[in-house]
This record gives sequence, C-alpha cells and structure tokens, in this order.
Amino acid sequence: MIKVPSLFSLWQQSRKVLFRFPLQTLICLLAMSVWVWTNNYPGSENEDHLYKLIVLCNLAFTVSLSANLHAEKQGWILWKSIGLQLLALALCIVLFPLLSPQLFEADLLRLLLFILAGHLLVSFSVYPGHSNILEFWHFNKTLFLRFITAFIFSAVLFAGLAVALLTVDRLFNYNIKGDVYFNLFIVLATVFNSMFFLAGVPDSIQDTIQDQSYPKVLKIFTQYVLIPLLTIYFGILVVYELKIAINSELPNGMVSILILGYAVFGILSYLLIYPISNDSGNEWMRQFSKLFFWLMLPLLILLFVAIWVRTDNYGLTEMRYFIILLAIWLLVLCFYFIIYKSPSIQLIPISLFVITLLSTYGPQSPFNLSKKSQQGRLQTYIHQQDENANREKTSIVNYLVNFHGLTALQDFTSSNLSNIQEQIVFNTDSLKLNSYLIKSELRDTAFAILSIDPNASLPYNQYISFNNAEKIISISNFNYAYWLQNGSDEELSSPLGKIKIENKKDQSLLITIGEQDTVNFNIKQLGKDIRTNYQKQIANNTEPTWNTDKNNNVIVPAKQMNLSASSLNYNVEINIQNLSSNLSNQPSSQEYSISFTGYLLISNK
Repeated sequence: MIKVPSLFSLWQQSRKVLFRFPLQTLICLLAMSVWVWTNNYPGSENEDHLYKLIVLCNLAFTVSLSANLHAEKQGWILWKSIGLQLLALALCIVLFPLLSPQLFEADLLRLLLFILAGHLLVSFSVYPGHSNILEFWHFNKTLFLRFITAFIFSAVLFAGLAVALLTVDRLFNYNIKGDVYFNLFIVLATVFNSMFFLAGVPDSIQDTIQDQSYPKVLKIFTQYVLIPLLTIYFGILVVYELKIAINSELPNGMVSILILGYAVFGILSYLLIYPISNDSGNEWMRQFSKLFFWLMLPLLILLFVAIWVRTDNYGLTEMRYFIILLAIWLLVLCFYFIIYKSPSIQLIPISLFVITLLSTYGPQSPFNLSKKSQQGRLQTYIHQQDENANREKTSIVNYLVNFHGLTALQDFTSSNLSNIQEQIVFNTDSLKLNSYLIKSELRDTAFAILSIDPNASLPYNQYISFNNAEKIISISNFNYAYWLQNGSDEELSSPLGKIKIENKKDQSLLITIGEQDTVNFNIKQLGKDIRTNYQKQIANNTEPTWNTDKNNNVIVPAKQMNLSASSLNYNVEINIQNLSSNLSNQPSSQEYSISFTGYLLISNK
C-alpha cells in the first residue's frame, strides 16, 4: 500500500528546509518575485537588469549552498556558517555592476562560466580532499537523483495545474490569461523545485555513509544504453579519422563538437559506474573503465588537428579557446587516469572548477586572448579594399563590438570610444530602447568611425538594398502612373486599352499597351550597373560614395534608378524606388534574381 504523506509531514519537511537553508530560501523567493514582476510588467526600463538579477540568483543559490554544506561538514557554529554564506553572496553581488550580458556577449559567457563553477563547487564542497572517494560519489549520486526527481515532480505538477486552470477557464469562462500559466511555471521552477531539491540534500555525513546503495535503474541505463551508444559513436569517429588520414584531408569543423560530446558522456558513464565497475558480473563495465581513457587519445589527436585548422585560418575566438582548453584538460585527465592506479574522481570537478574560474578574467582568459587575436587580424586587413578584406573587416568588427564593445577598437582611432560608448548606452533615449537596438547602434558607430562599409562584405547569396534618393516624384509629364512590384504578372484595363505587365525569366520587364505598343526594360542590367558603380566607390575611397541610411540601405541618385523607352505611340518610364541585388562578381551570383519596386509612368507621344 502506498503511503501518502500527511500535511503535517509536508509542513515538517518544509520547516526543516527553511531552518537549514534560510538564505537559499530567501534567494529563491527573490528570484521568483523579480521574475513574476518582469512577466507581469514587460518592457520596463530596467528589464535587462532584472533578468540579470534573476540569473545571478542562480549563482548565489549554488555558491551559498556550497558554503552552507561545507560549514555543516566542518561542524562550524551558526554565526560562522552564516558569515561564510554571506561572503559567498557578497561575491555574487559584486558581479552585478561588473557584467552587462544584455550588451556584450563576453559578459554573457562570463556569467555562464560563473554559473557552471557554482554548480561544480556544490559537487565537492563537502568532500574537497582525496579521501572518502566512495562517500563523495554517493553524496553526488544523491544530489543527482534528487535533481532529476525534483525536475520530474515540478514538470508533472505544472502540467496538472495547467490543465486544471485550462478546465476552469473553459467550463466557467474565467478568461485566464497566458501570463497566469507562466507565473505558475515561475513559482514551481524557482521555489517548489528548489525547496524539493533542498529537502533531499543529505543532512549529515552519516546519511551519506548509510545510504550507499546503487540504484538498479542507473546500472541498467549505463550498462545497456549509455555505454553501447558510446561504443557506436567511438567506432564512427575512429573510422572518420582513418578516412581523413588515408585521403590526406582536413577534418570537418563539426568533428570537434562530436568528440567533446563523446568525452562528456564517456566521463559521465565512467563516473556513474565507478562504485560497481570492479564487482563480479560487471565485466563490460570493468573493461570500459580500463579502456575509456586509452581510447580517448586518438580522438584527442583528431580534436587538436580540427581546432588548429580553424584557429590558423580565422584566428582565436572564445569558442575555439574553450575547445582548445577542454582538449588540453581531457589530455591531462587521460594521462592521469592511465598512469595512476588509484586515481581520485574528485579531480574531475575540482580541476574543471579551477579552469572555469581562470577563464573568466585575466590575461590568460579567452576574452583577452581572443580580443588580441582578432585585433591583430583587423590590423592586417584594415587598409585593404578587396572583397575578401572587406568581408573579414566586417566580420571582425562585428565580433569585437558584440563581444567586447566599442572600446575594443580604441587602437584603430583617436576618438575616445569609452565616452562614445557611454553616451550610446546611458543616454536618455537609450533607456527607451531595447538592448538589440543599442548593440545595433554600437556596431553602426564602429563602422562609421573606421570608415568600413558593412555592405561591402556581403557574400553572393545575400542581398543589399538600393533606395531611390527621391521618394516624391513628379508626374506632370505623364498621363498615367502605376505601382510596380517584380514577380507579379498583371493585366490592367485603362483608357489606353489593356496594359499587360510580364516578368521574363531573363529578369527583363515586358510592357504591352493596347494591341501594337510594346517596350522592354532590362532590369537585370540596371541592377548590375548600380552594383558595379557601388563596388567601384567602395574600392576607391577618393571618389564620393553613396550614403547609407540607418538600416544600411544604400541611397542612389534618382537619375540612376530610372529606365525609359518609347513605343510607336507612347513614352514609358520606370522609376525604381527600391532594388535589391547581390554584390558578388562571381559567376554563381547570376543564379539569384533582382527584386525591385517602383512606378510605371506612361504618356502619349
């Protein structure tokens, strides 16, 4: 018979969590309150900062929990435990003004690194030393299973309550808004899920020692699902490595992600089977534990080659730095587990925690090294004007501004970019703009200061828009005007008779008026002429260039956007208002059509 917990039992568990983890409970309530407020009042001036606060609450929760658990393990008195937790909380508070993840992607990555470090810290906060390896494993097993259980309970509870709300809405016409469902999700995700998880954290070291059972479902999943899948993927990667070695090919860039994925799930499998790998009847597991780190070595060679090719061609970025760092970490880890007969599994989270923290700030951080690498590449291309250089300059400037802000370009201009960035980010108008528009203005400012045309770098399969400088046209010399849009074949009735508009496959426009008057306009040639003229201006900075608007559309003089022709009885003109074309001189660019809109003007001779 299933034993249903009484309300008193639930209250006792909740009370126990509140007294044992008061600071963590307050952090969850703060995150819930702020998140509900932003959901109910979207678009506020400080919305980005509120979301940053919510994410930092996640970090504060894990770091303060680690401090709490460590103090419990050491048997510290209450005030000493609270002091350590408040110190951990203060470190998180310091990050709030330092990070701007809504504006700079480098800060977003830093925030993610701190969150990862916080979760890793929880895993070894109770057992930081090399002793008590089995107790360390069982403690983390308990946390891992409790995390999964909390997720399942929260998901099922949300689904059930959401269906209940929907039923009330449909049966009683309460008109429950979508925000109510999301508020319910927020409450369950922040408070219920966290409290349920905390209720399952072992009370003391004795709980960990007593509960050293191995879940049967975990053994079945690892032995019959995870390890066989890893074996299949290993075979695929080894065959691919032999293929590129035989054919003397360079590895595909995607192989780096596949190898890292294999390594992550392989290490997870190794950790999951650690306590039972040497038990009788687990021969497969024992062989996997012995061979896994040996089998990683040929894959790591392939990983180093793949990332070297990308870095050599395109320089260092944060993502490539992380792949290189993880590759080195995996290599050291492999040698450690191969050489030592009794390796400590605590080294895995502890070493990864140290690497993660060292990656956040400092001269050795990926952000500093990547910025310098890309600044060096920009210095190489800054004075070149060919198509490849324009493409590289645009890509590098976009990267530097998106990740590091305008100040990353200070070496390339005498303007005070720090002041300019502050004016863009903190002026009164910016408070009414979202972060996307602010980042867009930062990029546009960078291109303007460095005299780089971002449109010059568009590849052949992307379009650039050319707009007519004159939006208001004079029709005094014409009798009839009609709005044209390419791709639309039409037949119109008029005092002149039927007017037939046909878009031909060669991108010409055939106009038939009445029975015997026909004119043809070569739209394709017009687009080519405009594109060629614009490219010449890009290549030669001494000539006056056409201006661009705030959306990077090129403004073209009206005379160069007009086409005229005559038939037996009529004068016909096309006034193009907008024309989109690719910029490439490659033959393959001919496959892409030109799109346009404009006016068709007709007058009698």
